[in-house]
Amino acid sequence: MAKLSARGRVEVFRVEVMLPDTELCVNRVDTYALMSDRVMLRKLTVHFRPDAFKPQGYSHSYGWTVARKLRQGHARVAFDAMVAAGAGVVKMGDFGLVGE
Repeated sequence: MAKLSARGRVEVFRVEVMLPDTELCVNRVDTYALMSDRVMLRKLTVHFRPDAFKPQGYSHSYGWTVARKLRQGHARVAFDAMVAAGAGVVKMGDFGLVGE
């Protein structure tokens, strides 16, 4: 898992995207944070629907993970494009994105 304050970096920008509900969970939120060292972090938070074992349902966060690294000089352009496209529609080759 990634740490927000690792190596003295600071958060530059954050976007939260509401995802559609599924059979198992509601209130899914995908959070992206652009850090000062050009690393983009991602966190998925969900609330699972009630079932036989947990009648109230429960919330779970999958923690911060490194989503991608941005090339020098392309970080702001890439993140702006991602925000405009709905955070997740941007292809990896666009705007200097490096990663999966």
